[in-house]
Amino acid sequence: MVSLFNYQLISYTSFFLFLAFFIYISHFSYSLYIHRYLCHRQMTIHPYFQHVLRFIIYLSSPVWEKDFVSKFVAKHRIHHKYSDTEKDPSNPNYGFWFLLTNGSIAPTREQLIKYGEFMLEPKDKLTKFYKKYPWGGIVILISIFTLIMGTSGFIIGLLWIPFQKIYREGTDYCYHTFGYKNKQVKGNARNLTPISFVEGLHSNHHTKPWDPNCAHRWFEIDLFYLILRILHGIQAIHIKKLDRDTYYEKKFNI
Repeated sequence: MVSLFNYQLISYTSFFLFLAFFIYISHFSYSLYIHRYLCHRQMTIHPYFQHVLRFIIYLSSPVWEKDFVSKFVAKHRIHHKYSDTEKDPSNPNYGFWFLLTNGSIAPTREQLIKYGEFMLEPKDKLTKFYKKYPWGGIVILISIFTLIMGTSGFIIGLLWIPFQKIYREGTDYCYHTFGYKNKQVKGNARNLTPISFVEGLHSNHHTKPWDPNCAHRWFEIDLFYLILRILHGIQAIHIKKLDRDTYYEKKFNI
């Protein structure tokens, strides 16, 4: 009988490469579906691909809860309108530890009505299951890690629970703390590096939140946008053509 303590299907190198890929895919899915699609409506997404993105988000973090989409959309739109001020629910001036232990400040009922969109809330059976068992995805992920790497995978799976929270709040904190600023931006949003894999050109995003391409200067490269163009080409998504006027006309009080 193979002991669980020395059982593993692949090498540690292969597993950590897989883990790095999963971290990127989970971040990409969260940014594409929740941030760019739901909050900013930069594109439409094919219903089948929406299921894929929601499942990856479910695997990677226990964020699904009642009215999760409406709450997040409201908080994020308020964040853009009052970025880095006392009215910003995700203000990094609260400090990283505050954001880590408390998360962003929940919107009031009035803010939900004004900035949220309850019609965006997914009503399919799978998402209802995710909301009923929000920690189910993490359990599935730990089980997958354990099947691949035995005890080591189980321990790494347990460490994923605090990691996904630290990673999510930590990246948001970094986007408004480190790097260089677009001169036109209001607030303190920063571009972490000239090459962005997901949301690293965050200052540019705050300057033009309707634009899926966050590379605004000759030396900047938005790899996230290049992937969006590929997804657009295979019709998994459809990138909208928005400008400032049409964006703010459709964005409900942003």
